[in-house]
Amino acid sequence: MTEIRLSWPTVKHSGIDTPETVDPRREVGCFGSEASTYNKLLTTGKTVYLEKDVSNTDKYGRLLRYVYLQSGEMVNEMLVREGYAYASAYPPDIKYQDHFEGLEKEARDANRGLWNACSSMISPTPDPKTFSCDCSKSCNDITTCEEATFQLRSCSCKHLDGNNDGIACNSLCR
Repeated sequence: MTEIRLSWPTVKHSGIDTPETVDPRREVGCFGSEASTYNKLLTTGKTVYLEKDVSNTDKYGRLLRYVYLQSGEMVNEMLVREGYAYASAYPPDIKYQDHFEGLEKEARDANRGLWNACSSMISPTPDPKTFSCDCSKSCNDITTCEEATFQLRSCSCKHLDGNNDGIACNSLCR
């Protein structure tokens, strides 16, 4: 692992996604400000350690990393566990994805963070036995929010979240 003092937003936490806060073309996402504040509280001015998965950077040139505090706690994990972030797979960087998805389910079931504050905007993750992955589908091809959410969260069909707010097919799921 590499020791580094972070200058945000140079690092994108691998395996997770938080509600939008910085894109001037988009509204601040529900619980986005709280997630940003919590992340800064955990990391600003502190020495952190970074773990690379497969990719070095994302399409915006940010480092993709799992971020650890000196105590050994993983920040990515803490954000999901406390309901400040979603588990979000971006293959090939999926080393901890099953773990993050389990933490997201626990946070959702316990109504923590965004799962409480944004409950009217977030659809539950559907039973995966109901649908099969098909990233060739667009929002126009999908008839239910449950299927759209499955395609986004379980299959990583990121194009179904056009505004990057963590909600699939806003026309179906809002």
